[in-house]
Amino acid sequence: MTTEHRPSRRELDPGELAARLATLVRERLEATIDDLEPLEGGRSSLTYRATLTRNGGSGESIVVKIAPPGLEPVANRDVLRQARVLEVLARDGRVPVPSVLLTEAGAPPATPPLFLMNLVDGATVEPIFSASGTLPGADVVRGRAFAAARGLAALHAVPVHGFGAGEPVVTIVDELVRWDRTMQAAGGSEESDLIRERLLATVPADIAPTLVHGDFRLGNCLFVDATLTAVLDWEIWAVSDPRIDLAWLMLTAMPDTHPGADRAPEGMPSPEEVVEHYRVHTDRPGATENMDWFLASALFKMAAMTRHIGKKFPADDPRRTGREAGAARMLAAASALL
Repeated sequence: MTTEHRPSRRELDPGELAARLATLVRERLEATIDDLEPLEGGRSSLTYRATLTRNGGSGESIVVKIAPPGLEPVANRDVLRQARVLEVLARDGRVPVPSVLLTEAGAPPATPPLFLMNLVDGATVEPIFSASGTLPGADVVRGRAFAAARGLAALHAVPVHGFGAGEPVVTIVDELVRWDRTMQAAGGSEESDLIRERLLATVPADIAPTLVHGDFRLGNCLFVDATLTAVLDWEIWAVSDPRIDLAWLMLTAMPDTHPGADRAPEGMPSPEEVVEHYRVHTDRPGATENMDWFLASALFKMAAMTRHIGKKFPADDPRRTGREAGAARMLAAASALL
């Protein structure tokens, strides 16, 4: 009997990556690349910063995104899919995003795909997370939240036909079932089962699907002062109901409920103010209706994610018990909304 070999994630050789990039930029961009260094983050893919110098020009800062070696580049590891949405959005012009400089398919899983994009000026701070950085003034915090709401309305106005064939519409039931699987994998509970059943029994009517970011929050936006300069991290974009994004943005304006929140930023608008600002700037019929249901669904999703992460730690570890307590708060808030 033979055992099937399944590829596993392995460490990326920095020397191999540097040599590969040097060849790519020389042949494709007539440029050189230097100062390659890893950036923090990148759970689903790897992210690097580098300096690109074109013939006769000065160096420009760029970002390299590459799928993890040893694994098939699918789902949130599909960096070429991320590059594709960035290219479409850049051509459309409504939503600020980094410019894709080149893509390369590689030969996965051994040689993973990658793409290069420019490094956009700006700062990214999640107001309710102290670990994400120092808060700007209250006026800037408020201005950024409203700029994000306007950016989200602009995103949902982008025609979905620009993404070509092969992108299925993800229904709100699909989304709920997906996160229930995560909840069940983390152990589930009588309360989470009850909330799932309540959500399924009260699913709102569909509205026209749009491009959905999937993790739209201030921590995934770059700002100069209160001006939105780029929306980042497109690992889980989809064609789906725009209210999924709006509810997720609302959740990051709820420091009393979000399990990861450790500060209540001065100037942050309420979830209701965020929705109203979005409503004023969208032309999507129904895009702010039934938001209690969508917020309850977002709370269920976050509770599932929180429990799933907590299960990695021993039962008495504060990193697990704290997450369990956070998930319980979110489920209670979802139950109250329903």
